[in-house]
Amino acid sequence: MRVLPCILTLFFLSHSQKGEANKPFLTPGSIHTDQPQINLQHKSDSIDQVKKTAFYRQTCLSFNILSALSREFGFLFESGQVWENITLIIPFGFGFGDPPTENKAHSEWNQGDYLADPIKKQVDLGLGLNYYFNDKLQNQPFVGLCFRAMRYDCKETWTYPSGVYYEPNISVYDQTSLYRYTATANAGFTFPLRSHFRITLMAMVGSRYDAIPERIKDPKTNEEVPNFDNPWYPYFSVYYCLGFVF
Repeated sequence: MRVLPCILTLFFLSHSQKGEANKPFLTPGSIHTDQPQINLQHKSDSIDQVKKTAFYRQTCLSFNILSALSREFGFLFESGQVWENITLIIPFGFGFGDPPTENKAHSEWNQGDYLADPIKKQVDLGLGLNYYFNDKLQNQPFVGLCFRAMRYDCKETWTYPSGVYYEPNISVYDQTSLYRYTATANAGFTFPLRSHFRITLMAMVGSRYDAIPERIKDPKTNEEVPNFDNPWYPYFSVYYCLGFVF
């Protein structure tokens, strides 16, 4: 009776080993699936590209470091994307002293000499657009247009030359306001510095129009002295900005 259980045990073991032998041996290379393969490296690169693209299309407020050379505080506000690769820019600022690099307006009239000297910028406000060429580049180049309006405290000087009047070399001074309007084409590039920070380099080239509504008067004739032979001048400005991205 004890022999029968042993025979049955051997029978079942032999059949189970045959079943295991008939099963295919699977290796990592022999596993096939109908699911599409996912390239994790490509997916990571795509995510980084989306982040970089979003970075340039976010709102940014920058400080123009070079504006301190003209004794003023200059800022540049740039909106996010308003249409495709176009952003809105708003340059603004104000002065805190006599700008040493500011051009003076000079003219001659009735044998006299006229000089307009901007001594302090009161306000500077502009509006423009920038167009970015390619989001895939690390340094983002752009071009654009900008229009600005400025107001300066201005000192006018009218000098009589020798021999015109009885008193030689007499000067008359007046305090007034000079209004300046500029239209420029912009070009530059911007690149990330750290998380939430970026640097923008921009050059503005165009023309400016100067106007002084209140003119100085000749005390002898009580006539207004013409302040500009030609109110149109070439204009050039450079922005080197450190910005914070919101």
